[in-house]
Amino acid sequence: MTVLILGGTGTLGSQIVRKALDEGYEVRCLVRNLRKAKFLREWGADLIKADLTKPETLTGTLDGIKVLIDASAARPSEPIPLKEIDLVGKLNLIRAAEVARINHFISFSILNNEKHLNIPSMKIKNLIEERLKNSSIDYTIFRIPAFFQGLNGQYANPLLEDNPILVINGSSSIPYIDTEDVAKLTIKALGVPSTKNKTFKLFGPKTWNSLDILELCEKLSGQKAKTRNFPVPLIKISKNITSFFEWSWPIANRLLFIEVLDDLNVTENEKSEVYETFNITEKDFSTLENYFKDYFEKILQDLQKLNFQKTKDIIL
Repeated sequence: MTVLILGGTGTLGSQIVRKALDEGYEVRCLVRNLRKAKFLREWGADLIKADLTKPETLTGTLDGIKVLIDASAARPSEPIPLKEIDLVGKLNLIRAAEVARINHFISFSILNNEKHLNIPSMKIKNLIEERLKNSSIDYTIFRIPAFFQGLNGQYANPLLEDNPILVINGSSSIPYIDTEDVAKLTIKALGVPSTKNKTFKLFGPKTWNSLDILELCEKLSGQKAKTRNFPVPLIKISKNITSFFEWSWPIANRLLFIEVLDDLNVTENEKSEVYETFNITEKDFSTLENYFKDYFEKILQDLQKLNFQKTKDIIL
């Protein structure tokens, strides 16, 4: 079976590409930049150049494709506005998928986006979910809280670089999940017919708040962190203040997103549905402890090698 994957150069998308290839699927990746996606071709995927914001480039790219996995998303560094990629681009993709009669469209969203429609990115996620549900395509939507990988830049890297870490006092715990686990479930869904036309909440085996994560990083790295504490009530006040000023809207959106992460929950029924549908248990998921253990070991080993080389260069 041929699978078309979008967002293959991203953190989640690259894991999905690798897992699909490992499982024996023929993989095609729709990309905007062939040079940046070169590594995907080296893995064994075929590359197709197209741009979701330019619907004419999608003509013919979905021919013969029955399964489409969309892991694409706008990045902060992108010169193209969020709305163009995550709304206009996705709507173009869904229309093209309908014309091509795609059998299974897998998409990714954020937990509880419907509760935070005042945040532009959450409203866009919700609009795309509703458009896909009302399309003529069989779909599967995975709603995700936050990834382990996103914690590197928030906690691990600043700690190792001796930079301050923002700690949200009073924040709720979040069921972070590893992108590798999401990729495994994504590819597994291709062989489970009961996943069609359903929305699943994905989550890690344990919830973590800011202080828990900080303590874990300190323990595994052997270093003491510099912190800047920011209480949740102050975040909410700051959000209300900054929303009055156009120049501060990006800041307001970031503060609002903290509220989204502070409002995540998964019921026991939702957990049971995921476990039963995919025939898995909690033990099949990666833990943040093991993820950070491997991450710190690798980084510290790399730093030791770098320091050794610098010392050797000085002596020579």
